[in-house]
Amino acid sequence: MNIHYSMLFSMFGMDYCYLPFESADKPIIVNHHIILITVRGEGSLSIDEVPLNMKHGKGYLIPPGSVYHIRPGKEGISYYLVLFGMLRLREDGSAAAEEVIPERILCPGELNCQPFSQCIDRLEILYQMRNCRDELEFFEQQIRFQEWLRFIFRQNGFVRTERDTRQAVEASIQHIKQNYQESLTVDHLATLVNITRWQYTRLFKEMTGKVPLEYINDFRIDRAKQQLLMSDDRLFEIAQNVGFNSEYYFNRRFKKSVGVSPGQYRRSYRGEKGYLRHFWRISWLHLASPLSYSALKRSGEARVS
Repeated sequence: MNIHYSMLFSMFGMDYCYLPFESADKPIIVNHHIILITVRGEGSLSIDEVPLNMKHGKGYLIPPGSVYHIRPGKEGISYYLVLFGMLRLREDGSAAAEEVIPERILCPGELNCQPFSQCIDRLEILYQMRNCRDELEFFEQQIRFQEWLRFIFRQNGFVRTERDTRQAVEASIQHIKQNYQESLTVDHLATLVNITRWQYTRLFKEMTGKVPLEYINDFRIDRAKQQLLMSDDRLFEIAQNVGFNSEYYFNRRFKKSVGVSPGQYRRSYRGEKGYLRHFWRISWLHLASPLSYSALKRSGEARVS
């Protein structure tokens, strides 16, 4: 494959930041690429409202045009912030406007920075050179930045095509449908298909119209509605059967989704004489086994005669 352009990266600045507990940056809109490298403490980072856990040894790529927000944990959080841009240099020598790094090279969200000692050693040298005073020092700083960025690229190289990635997300949706009773988290699902959490959440919403947890909860609610009509199980049993650990949370999610509580839903659709329950039972037996349905029918006819 012939490549008719080169990617050019330039570091615009870097800083070492500390945020104490109960303080938080205001949501910030970025015009260039940002990489955050957590050095100490823990906290949470949201990129375009997609939440991520910030912790020691982890890096995060925030693409241009995004909004990010950092909330530190109890011990506060310290991190390096590297600001840079990317240009494409065409074959004729002209440069295009600043662009976003292609996801096949580096995906937004969480980055692998291991071995972390190498990552930090190179960052600390860059930090010491942040106040360049002449062209030669600035040139040397840019060379070291390119070496550090190459390290990041190599640790996070993606060889999947967009089609492969979408197929992986589709496979995770089937996994949800087959294992909705189990404990499912976004981190687990993203790891299952070897995609970063940020990319997984973004593609999942593009494909389903919902973020993963919303999709999981709605799927569980649909299964709960069936069980409410087809069984006499108590509410906490149904909640556990469909994957909710808490009856209170199940009731709250159900009412928010359906508009009434699970108990009200069961009473309103069954009626006082339980006609709908009988209908669902007959329908289920008929689908499950024609023989079972025939036997039940003969038994009912015998009782009538």
